[in-house]
Amino acid sequence: MKKMRIFPIFCVITMILSLSACSLERVHSPYALYLKVSDNFSGDVVGEVLGKRLDGSASEMSRENSQKLTEAIHDIRINNSRIALPVMLCDLPEGFSAEPVSEVPLESHDFSFFEGDLLYNGEKLAIVYIIREKRAEESQSVIVGALLSSSDCKWSVGEADVCGSSLRDIFGEPSSSEPLASESVPDYAYIADNGDFALFISSVNSTMLFSLDCAQLENNKSLCAYAPYDDFNGFSELAPVSGEPREFDINAAFAENGIVIGDFSCPANIKISEIGGDIGLAYYETEPYDESDEAAEGYVSDTYLLLYKGRYFGIVQSFRKEGQPMDEGQMYVWTIYGREDIFCDASLAGIPVSQDIESIGAIFENSSRNEDGDVSMYGISKADGEQYFVIYIRDFEGRSTLMLMPYFK
Repeated sequence: MKKMRIFPIFCVITMILSLSACSLERVHSPYALYLKVSDNFSGDVVGEVLGKRLDGSASEMSRENSQKLTEAIHDIRINNSRIALPVMLCDLPEGFSAEPVSEVPLESHDFSFFEGDLLYNGEKLAIVYIIREKRAEESQSVIVGALLSSSDCKWSVGEADVCGSSLRDIFGEPSSSEPLASESVPDYAYIADNGDFALFISSVNSTMLFSLDCAQLENNKSLCAYAPYDDFNGFSELAPVSGEPREFDINAAFAENGIVIGDFSCPANIKISEIGGDIGLAYYETEPYDESDEAAEGYVSDTYLLLYKGRYFGIVQSFRKEGQPMDEGQMYVWTIYGREDIFCDASLAGIPVSQDIESIGAIFENSSRNEDGDVSMYGISKADGEQYFVIYIRDFEGRSTLMLMPYFK
């Protein structure tokens, strides 16, 4: 899946802060240099960045819901460590740093604006947006925004850790739910009454956050804290399928360990409502199940990004009758990325993702290989009184796919 890079959107924030005079003790504090940040930003750039798609259609959140968003922006988790926006670079948690990459033109005599990288021990975790008062040292620059993606880090914003309709339960109705990054997938924009801004980008399970309330800058220092990122420690590679050549066991897909991802396991035909634990599903799109099959008329297929412990692992699909709640959908396609692209081993129908394609083709007598190098196996099976056409594919790029195609009556 290609990563998206979204450019600064800080200018959606049009707040006017109520500023108090600095005390004599704080006149020389670097935090005091940023008390008038919001006076230096114009709201015109939102039209340039989003093509005015938010203009006139985005509403400000209620005071109660605005408070929920502001509290969440003070409780951002990145690979388990906590960061509150805005934050001065010298106040980042242990091991974290930020480096400006490119300067963005800004009509201000007092501030420079940069797009940069948030790093942990040199590894890039996110894109950040940085301001620097002209008299401040580089370490006294301030991160006012961040773009967090599940391809680069595990993230959460308060209780929100996945893009989708569940955001309404956390923050209330969005200021806008127009498709901004993809033509068909809704994105959720929230604009608080103090100018705090959050955009949840469903198609790539990313979030863009901004806060210019630098009156709280010094207080935010105490909210930042380091926590170890050891979510995937202790996992070993799964044992490969070995022994005498034999046919692929189709029924293995319906066993309790038909799908294994880290310490999560389930039958491949599990319902969406039964999936829990560390599995996350970010909604992508809904389409007719199979327009070529008259028996499937009235059924739809929902596609989701598959997350495990907050990181990308693949793509899944479920089917349901049109009009049924989405959580009633039954899983029928699992695609897991290649081993080098995921953070621990996984298996489909008992075949580990880590097992090489050559040994898969050698051990299963009913496997076939096409000219692209993909290995596939298939057969018919019954489970829970239903009949399925089961297909397993390992493609030449390392992705593993298991499909359970039901026979509609």
